[in-house]
Amino acid sequence: MVLALSQSGETYDTKSSLEYAKVHGAQTAAVVNVMGSAISMMVDQVIMQGSGPEICVVSTKAALAQTFIMLRVALELGRMRQQITLDVYQEHQRDLELFPQMVEQILNEQSGFVRNIARATSHVEHWLFLGCGVYYPVAMESALKMKEITYQHAEGMPAGFLKHGTLSMVEPALHSLFFVPLPEQKDLHDRTLIAMEQVKARGGTVIGIMFQGDERALAVTDQAVLLPQMSALCAPMAQMIMAQMFAYYAALDLGRNIDKPRNLAKSVTVG
Repeated sequence: MVLALSQSGETYDTKSSLEYAKVHGAQTAAVVNVMGSAISMMVDQVIMQGSGPEICVVSTKAALAQTFIMLRVALELGRMRQQITLDVYQEHQRDLELFPQMVEQILNEQSGFVRNIARATSHVEHWLFLGCGVYYPVAMESALKMKEITYQHAEGMPAGFLKHGTLSMVEPALHSLFFVPLPEQKDLHDRTLIAMEQVKARGGTVIGIMFQGDERALAVTDQAVLLPQMSALCAPMAQMIMAQMFAYYAALDLGRNIDKPRNLAKSVTVG
């Protein structure tokens, strides 16, 4: 099974990959946002993400919707293959059902804090966005948003990679944004804290998106965005939203054209 993600349903390289897969006998499926798009018509199974038109060149709600849908797919497969119990399945389903309300709460409570940090650091030209495990792709996606709309250099990477060379770049002018796991995710949390301490010890500026009650992480951050406690399933998505807001407010402070960043366009069929 080859599963493709495409907001437009027309992305050239994704479409080409699906054509290759079909020629070689693979089953195909896709998550798309446009009914009747080329990809939706060519795959064996299609999931409509239903997030509505995204006019802005930079993808925000589509990225979040696709992440949410993939979690639902993983849950269904886990249950069908008996990799998770019915109780665990139902618990995760409840978490996902309550997530929209949690997002609304977070936006109401944290927007001001995120805006203040973004304004205070919008002049920073070089960023590291760091996370461990599932928080690493969140760091990558968030760094992409930062560079797309602020035009500042932002590099996403696994937090553990710092010691393999990137630590040599650390100085007060380089800011590091860490996506801190829930404390109960002990292995990921401990590895993230080690990286934060390494940056802090070398004079770097540490900003953390973390969860309330995490005193260990709070002790090594210069500034922090504190999210309410939530399930490990929803935590990365909540942090992604905070990072999107952070990039938005930084770009706003810099006077950037957020909906239409320079040199970018929704060009989906370029080969």
